[in-house]
Amino acid sequence: METDKKQEKQLLRRDMLARRAAIGSEERRVKSDAIVRYLLAMPEIQEAERIFTFLSFGDEVNLDTFVDECVEAGKQVYIPKTDPISKQMTLYRFQGWDSLVHGPYGIREPDVTHSEAWCWQRAELHAIIVPGVAFTRNGLRMGYGGGYYDRFLAMLPQKPLLAAVCFEGQMVDSLPFEPHDCRVDRIITEQGITICSRF
Repeated sequence: METDKKQEKQLLRRDMLARRAAIGSEERRVKSDAIVRYLLAMPEIQEAERIFTFLSFGDEVNLDTFVDECVEAGKQVYIPKTDPISKQMTLYRFQGWDSLVHGPYGIREPDVTHSEAWCWQRAELHAIIVPGVAFTRNGLRMGYGGGYYDRFLAMLPQKPLLAAVCFEGQMVDSLPFEPHDCRVDRIITEQGITICSRF
């Protein structure tokens, strides 16, 4: 049964990634800009002082403008460094685009020699922007299969707002769901904001 669910996820993940990759670069830019506008307009984001966000890679929604706007507004922005051996993420404060290096997956990551690590005992996160391959309108998320976000969220004593960003074409009617899978509270696409919980 578990093997069937894993295979189902793998097949769906492959199909959804192919669908996202088919979006042209100009269309992706326009849609990403719309998503960033919706994200910045959210009261929860406007009120947040500390935000954890991923840095887009490949054909994901581009959040660079979002990061710039948050920094300009005086927010503390944290970005992940991944460890492919332990499958864990460590957060570091964003120090500018020139301070980034390319990590093991080719994804932009913080240069840990010039950045401050986040510690949950000292500073609570107010919002987390999560990536994903596919989502349902009730907040189910299918990630890339590494389990990084599920592990990170499981260790938090208190979960902040979880906001997912994706293109409308990544929305599906249903997803295979496992007990360790985390639901998101909001989903932002180029068409608007879906409220999945009363967070």
